[in-house]
Amino acid sequence: MASVHSLAAWERAHRFALAVCAVSASFPRTESDGITAYLRRAALAIPASLAESYGWEDEGADLRVVRALGAVGKAEHHLALARERGYLSARECAMLQKEVRALRDMVVALRGAVVGEC
Repeated sequence: MASVHSLAAWERAHRFALAVCAVSASFPRTESDGITAYLRRAALAIPASLAESYGWEDEGADLRVVRALGAVGKAEHHLALARERGYLSARECAMLQKEVRALRDMVVALRGAVVGEC
């Protein structure tokens, strides 16, 4: 059986999480318990939820993919907030927003595949 690492959505989500951790390292220390933590948590939850659902063929697999989709929405919101607060440049935010929109499409497609298997 292949590992979750072979899943294109997981690979992209993993790279997105790494990018978020890198750019959020420059956020103000006063935000370490705020937007920094929330954005990182959302970004890290996407590949983690996909990994958790990988290989399962039960109704719970759909729920785990839905969790990933919820984390995508949270990450999208937190990116917008970080940009509005001036913690991300327009270029950084645009790049990450492009990635998060692509991830949303991939997770939605994956959910359709998972629901079809259950």
